[in-house]
Amino acid sequence: MDSLEWFKKTRIIVGEDLYQVIKSKMQIEQYSVNDVLTKIGDKGNKFYVILQGLVGVFVRNEDQLTMINVCREGEGMGELSIMSNKSRMATLVCLTDCVIATLTAYQYKRYVMQNDVQRINNLVALSDKVSLFNSLNKQGKIMLMLCMKEVEIVRKQIIYKQAQQAKNLYIIIEGSVKLCLKEGSKQKTLCVISENEIFGDLMGKDLYQETAECESQSCRLLMISRKTLQKVLQSTHSLGILEEMKQNAHIKSCFRTQFKESNSLFQQEQLSTYEPFESTRTLFYSNGIYLSDKMLIRSNRKVMQSILNRSKVRRPVICVSVVERKSKLDSGLRLSSCHK
Repeated sequence: MDSLEWFKKTRIIVGEDLYQVIKSKMQIEQYSVNDVLTKIGDKGNKFYVILQGLVGVFVRNEDQLTMINVCREGEGMGELSIMSNKSRMATLVCLTDCVIATLTAYQYKRYVMQNDVQRINNLVALSDKVSLFNSLNKQGKIMLMLCMKEVEIVRKQIIYKQAQQAKNLYIIIEGSVKLCLKEGSKQKTLCVISENEIFGDLMGKDLYQETAECESQSCRLLMISRKTLQKVLQSTHSLGILEEMKQNAHIKSCFRTQFKESNSLFQQEQLSTYEPFESTRTLFYSNGIYLSDKMLIRSNRKVMQSILNRSKVRRPVICVSVVERKSKLDSGLRLSSCHK
């Protein structure tokens, strides 16, 4: 029991004395496959921690129940209705024979709830920073974040490879991730993304379109399968988020392709208003979405506009040019809005 995730975290948070009290209050219950622990609309009178087995989490989607998550050994369940004093939002069904430790609602509130409230608030705060989820209400955000699994990786660890089967999406909690594209025998860095960015199976394709690798010394991610995400969004009537996510990913893809096709343009255009020793790092954004960057030598607005004119993207694009001169005393930042 002590080695399971919920117990390990609780022990660290509440301290040894209170942890032993919580364990002593728990009742060990056994359930068979297909047993229903609780139904949508029931009063929240128990908190559950799985010791053995699998439990499915089902929500109502129109006139039928849809499974949005599978809880495994060491995971807690049923806390939301106890914390909110509202009826159950999900039905919990044993997918296998299960052994489960339980606390009554009173015991949970007395010994555990304060720490879980903080955890839930942290999850909601994190989802608030991901602009893609802004249209979700608080309950939808909580449901979504509770379906995510936390993953910790270290520098240069591969999260997924280009052309692997695409299944999951990721949100960066801490650290940074490098996205790379393999072209022949060479590996090209597309961009480096950091906290609150989402990546992975954004476009719903069969295969990942790039390789993702941990860039920082360590990285904490939240992971969710695209299928689970779709079910959660469907249950909260928020499927438009998937389409928005797909469009954003398409915009980024367009710009990456555009930069690749425009190499000759950069070489041909020598219409610089700057000095020859000047270099400009141009970052492209659209509707707050990071698109791509390119280190330009002797570039200017006309070159940038030429790239945009050849792009299929129809949204307004912001060009942020960070100018670096040989003289460190003379550097600056240019902002320009380019509309097609």
